[in-house]
Amino acid sequence: MSFEFDALGWTTLLVSFGFTFGANYAGAIAMAADPKLRWYRWLRKPSFVPSGQHVAWLFGIAWFLISAASGLAIYLAIIQNQSNFWAYQLGIAAYWATLFLGIVWAGVFFVGHALGAALLVLFLELLLAVLTTICLFFVYNVAGFLMLPLDIWLFYAMMLNVWLHFLNRGRKMAITSVPARKV
Repeated sequence: MSFEFDALGWTTLLVSFGFTFGANYAGAIAMAADPKLRWYRWLRKPSFVPSGQHVAWLFGIAWFLISAASGLAIYLAIIQNQSNFWAYQLGIAAYWATLFLGIVWAGVFFVGHALGAALLVLFLELLLAVLTTICLFFVYNVAGFLMLPLDIWLFYAMMLNVWLHFLNRGRKMAITSVPARKV
């Protein structure tokens, strides 16, 4: 495979990364609904959830690397000659749906505080991500391997969501007013 970057190649690369990182940014906006993540901090969490000040920093790096890998995977799949047209079409469509469901999950989880619904959305997102990975293996092996970090991350997130759902079922956070800032 040769990498000859003409205008179409650069455009394809920018679109692949643009949509991938754009979807992640859109999901992050949902977190801005509660910038201090009071609701998330209030939740009972399983023991395998990392804690401490370094978590947000590591989370950002992990998502950047996962997004870069999956964006590159989609780019590599798109520029391949489409000898397996159905795997290509299904893989690309499943990937775009995965990105969309990632945005939906962030809204349902961080804004709606609906753990059960978030779990359902995440399950569908994981299924579509695995379908994407399988399809991309048929298109270009390297692209399939580059999707594996996303699959692993989504599996971990789903296990975390399962635990959060069951540990917090029936709990309601008391809404308290935030004291006004003193000038």
